[in-house]
Amino acid sequence: MRGVVPLTIAAAALSVGCSAVNPTGPSAASAIDRLIEALQGQGATVIRGEALPRSSNPFMSVPAQILIVSGGPVTVFEYASDAAAAADAARVSPSGCFVGSTMITWIAPPSFYRQGTLIAIHAGTAESVLRPLTTVLGEPFARC
Repeated sequence: MRGVVPLTIAAAALSVGCSAVNPTGPSAASAIDRLIEALQGQGATVIRGEALPRSSNPFMSVPAQILIVSGGPVTVFEYASDAAAAADAARVSPSGCFVGSTMITWIAPPSFYRQGTLIAIHAGTAESVLRPLTTVLGEPFARC
């Protein structure tokens, strides 16, 4: 009888655990997740790279996520609101060479994109990267 009691308790615990409702529900896809899907829908290969701390891009107010889009790096910033993204975008000069008072030395000409809560930056001229970004996010709001 000893072996029956633990088994009964384990079965009851399993039953309760399986029937419990997840209080948070399924998590919604982030704006970056939706961007990845949209870029893939345009035929781009997309690999999620490393997440960078805010200190790596001090000219923006949120941390960055690196995406490798068809072989080219794209730095993506996801904001809590459209207004927060618009505020950081407004700090970028139309030439894209300055963000606030910071002049950035780019490895290649950067293109800055903004849509909703996202800002994306690609420093480069590869059409295989720029074409899907422009199709999904619209024309760049700044270029250097």
